[in-house]
Amino acid sequence: RRGKRRAARKTRRRSAAKSLPVGKQDAEIPKRWVWHYEKLSSLRERLLEERKERLNEVAQPLEIHSMSQADSATDEFDHELALSRLSVDQDALYEVEAAMNRILRGKYGICEQTGKPIPAGRLKVLPWTRYCTEVATRLERAGTIAPAQLGRLGRARHDSDGD
Repeated sequence: RRGKRRAARKTRRRSAAKSLPVGKQDAEIPKRWVWHYEKLSSLRERLLEERKERLNEVAQPLEIHSMSQADSATDEFDHELALSRLSVDQDALYEVEAAMNRILRGKYGICEQTGKPIPAGRLKVLPWTRYCTEVATRLERAGTIAPAQLGRLGRARHDSDGD
């Protein structure tokens, strides 16, 4: 039974490595961070899909409504909202990819300001975080960083694996 678990962990590490950016597929994910890397990877895929949808929304030309200024204003507002969401999605994608790169460089789970380990519970909830709770709270209050969020609430994985 122990041998099966080891084999399963090794397979997960290899499958996580397959989701690495081009040129880094030969890198091995440290055992400690496989779960986090998989979550970040599935979140990255979701964000890329949402980004693709937003790009399609933004690419649609605005129709000129000669009949109603209200319709025209609504369309313009929707277009601006889609642009804003695209920007937020891009920022979130950047944070997720940066966290994946920190895993590969051996810098994941370490507060970028204090150099201290980030608690495991915080990394479970915010796997892309760069800071421990105290630093993040201070930086948010100072307006240096925005509160941690990645779009609408939902699961990072859409399968029914029970995680």
